[in-house]
Amino acid sequence: MKSVASREETGFDRADFGAYYEAEIAPDLAQIEGRRKLMAFGVRALWGLSGVGLLLFLSAGMLAPSLGMDRDTLGFAGGALLFGGIGGAILLGKLARAPFKRILVGRTCAFFGLDYKTKGFDFPIDAFRDAEILPRFDKHRLRDGISGRHRGVDIQICEAVLTRVRDNSRGNSIDRKSEEAFDGLLLAYGFAEPFSGDTVVLSDMTWLGNKLKGLTQSGERVTLEDPEFERQFEVYSDDQVEARYLLQPRFMERLVSLAGRLNAGKRMSLAFRGNRLLVALRTDADFFEGGAVGKDATDRERAEELLREIQMIFNVVDVLDLGERRTGGEGGKGDGTRAGGISAAFAGG
Repeated sequence: MKSVASREETGFDRADFGAYYEAEIAPDLAQIEGRRKLMAFGVRALWGLSGVGLLLFLSAGMLAPSLGMDRDTLGFAGGALLFGGIGGAILLGKLARAPFKRILVGRTCAFFGLDYKTKGFDFPIDAFRDAEILPRFDKHRLRDGISGRHRGVDIQICEAVLTRVRDNSRGNSIDRKSEEAFDGLLLAYGFAEPFSGDTVVLSDMTWLGNKLKGLTQSGERVTLEDPEFERQFEVYSDDQVEARYLLQPRFMERLVSLAGRLNAGKRMSLAFRGNRLLVALRTDADFFEGGAVGKDATDRERAEELLREIQMIFNVVDVLDLGERRTGGEGGKGDGTRAGGISAAFAGG
């Protein structure tokens, strides 16, 4: 299989990808189209079955006499059809998506020199926990891991569902309940040189929320002069000098622009910690799925949707100019120290 290992110099070439798609992706997608159609039919049938179950469950009292059945029995049967149909449709949908995710997502990532794994990949989830940009969680489920390099920056991306466990006392017993704490994208960008301190940028909350967060957040609040940035984000750091280096006006403009591009608004938080930039983005949609089960496997729009998602990953590097933070390297100017690299990164256009 032909793989394009780097796009740092040439950038994304649509004609190049089009040729790659026709040679390396489309033929294998065509081979699984028959199976996709069959499984898509099965998914629709199971959703239909769940609809019948819902009807029986809601109408058990009215239908039971005419069917010669006990109302509770008919209601139980309807509930079984309802939840069995829903569970079966979801499971079959995942099974149907697996092969074209492997082909379409995996090989599209390979075109950009990225590695893709659905599960079983390494990811620095503890770095996000330690940076305090995620809500408290007890369990995590990670999927769709993507890793590689872009413009000299190491990239690790995944979708994450985080849950926390609450203990509710009821008399002499304790009721344990799991609830979702976070559902979205986690993005980690690594650099050669570490930051000297920890700087955290959090989504702005209400006045009271900001006050309460400030009581528990590590570091001191950093006041900046960009009103639009201040409206969307709160900044805390244990190195005020470095924080202002990092968050110069051009960088802040780009971060606000990026939040707009990702439709993130007040659901985006990030941290400069160690040698990484960590980004947590709450989302309402799944990424890296390759499209719906009901859509033709060979539909080129699947690839277009995926390209937009991969471009979003690169946009974090491009829009924030992260590729220029290569201390003493091709992107740096000045004395080759950390400060020189940072000032070169964020002072220019």
